[in-house]
Amino acid sequence: MVARSELILRWSVYGAAGLLTCLLQGLILQRLSIWGVMPFLYPALAAMVAVREGALPAGAVYALALGAVCDLALPGAIPCFYSVAFPLAAMLSGLLTRSWLSSNFLSSLAASALSFLVTGLLHAGVLAAMGHGAFGTAMAVAGKEFLVTLPLLPFLYLLLRFLHRKTHLYD
Repeated sequence: MVARSELILRWSVYGAAGLLTCLLQGLILQRLSIWGVMPFLYPALAAMVAVREGALPAGAVYALALGAVCDLALPGAIPCFYSVAFPLAAMLSGLLTRSWLSSNFLSSLAASALSFLVTGLLHAGVLAAMGHGAFGTAMAVAGKEFLVTLPLLPFLYLLLRFLHRKTHLYD
């Protein structure tokens, strides 16, 4: 059982890492455009925390909070999209990587790719429900976003690995 103060410290540190990621995304990455898309760290952040902390409940709750922040901060036509997409992606990626892979860099990359895939599939499903047949386009955008975000993922992985080691001293 983790002491209450350690639990508060752990999630405060992860919250600070999320804030740092939001600042990087908002101040720098939103101004970049490669292949018509910008690097998008939020799905990878939700997935990597789920890989480190477990999918249920910690990873899903963190992804829900991150999704709520994204829904409030990012413009979009679909209300609460990220609040649904990120926890679902975090649960799937966290459960799959915990079951089949260890918490290493390759599992974090696989979880990030799965998170982008889930987000793209949900976006394509919402577009299809609205009467737009844009499945291929939505998946192409998700793939491009993953590819342009890929060079930044080692830095995000190293940050989360460092934080995990500092906040799990007695595990």
